[in-house]
Order: sequence, then C-alpha cells, then structure tokens
Amino acid sequence: MRKSEYPKTADTLGKRIRKQRMDLKLTLLDVAKHAGITEGYLSRIEADKQVPDFTIVIDIALFLNDDVGLYLKSTLLKIFPVKDNEKFIKSLKNYPPTPFTVSMLALLKNLKA
Repeated sequence: MRKSEYPKTADTLGKRIRKQRMDLKLTLLDVAKHAGITEGYLSRIEADKQVPDFTIVIDIALFLNDDVGLYLKSTLLKIFPVKDNEKFIKSLKNYPPTPFTVSMLALLKNLKA
C-alpha cells in the first residue's frame, strides 16, 4: 500500500504520541529510552513515517499514561486499511480463540475510516 492511501485522520498515532509527550513535558530521549528505541526512530513514529511494533506502541502508551486501545487502533489502521479488514478477520477466525485473536477481532471489527 502506498503511503498516500493510508486513512487520513486528525489524530494519527504519531500526532497523538507527540502531543501526549509534549503535554507531559517529556523529551524524545525520555520516551525513546523507556521504549528501548532511538530518538530517531521515535521521531519517525511521531512524523507518521514509521509504523512501530505493537510492543513498542504499548510501552509508549503506558509510559505516557494514555489509552493503549487508541494507539493500537491507529496502528492497525495503517497496517490493515479498512477495506482489507474483512479478509484479515476471516483469516483470524481460522485460529483458536486466544486472548490475542479475540482482541484483534474486536479491534478490527470496530475500526472505522
């Protein structure tokens, strides 16, 4: 998928992280060190030029005392555009119902462009 095809939202993952980080008066280094990533990598995430791994998203959200679900939703929208959700949902249904698959199904079913 080309970058221009990503859903355009006013509250992208990167913008949300940057706003929360700045509201808490934290530096790129503060957040990056906690998440175990470089400042450059975090800067690319904040600029929406990099889609981070889920574990990094969760680490950042928890460190910034923010809603992990909203961060994951933003990340999922970049990875799985709304038009592809049905295909991915069907493939997830082939797996046993684990906490991960149940959570992913719930998140994907609730995504809106």
